[in-house]
Amino acid sequence: MDLDVIITGNLDGFFSFGDPDDVILARNWIKPLERLGQTSVFRFPIGKHHYLLDDFRKDPEGIAGHYQFEQRYVTRCTRGGVKFWPYGWVRHFRLDCLGPWPLRYLRSPRLPRKTKMVIFPGKPDPSDAVLSQWNEDEPHLPPMEHIKEAFRLRRSGYKHWFGYLKHYMKPAAWIREHWRE
Repeated sequence: MDLDVIITGNLDGFFSFGDPDDVILARNWIKPLERLGQTSVFRFPIGKHHYLLDDFRKDPEGIAGHYQFEQRYVTRCTRGGVKFWPYGWVRHFRLDCLGPWPLRYLRSPRLPRKTKMVIFPGKPDPSDAVLSQWNEDEPHLPPMEHIKEAFRLRRSGYKHWFGYLKHYMKPAAWIREHWRE
């Protein structure tokens, strides 16, 4: 389990779901057609899949170049394949909690019902999301100030001004309740 995972429910099912020999990952819904796993939280039998590390050690640059992400390598190269946790157990903060970007200006991030864990791949981190900022370099501004700043960046030729515009969020108060650094 990654350190930036927020536990929001009972974890017993993560230890009893599936067969003890299964490799089970969260589903990566950013790439739904690829049937890709997300390694923020996964389970595997210790010692059974040593070949993954052995193969990586033999050619780390080749494997990194071919697969790009560790979750793609684990998903594609695990002998016998991988399984996924039941839908809804593991939620992705940006996809499942923030909501569509225009609504981020109007409502706070939500914790979906029956969620057991919230993962934070990429940005924001939980410590930033609780402060309503995308990262420590983008402090929270009131909504209209954030929009003005995005258009100021656009006029100045900033390449990622639209990304900045989408990085607005209100505070996620439920994070304080569930997360301890």
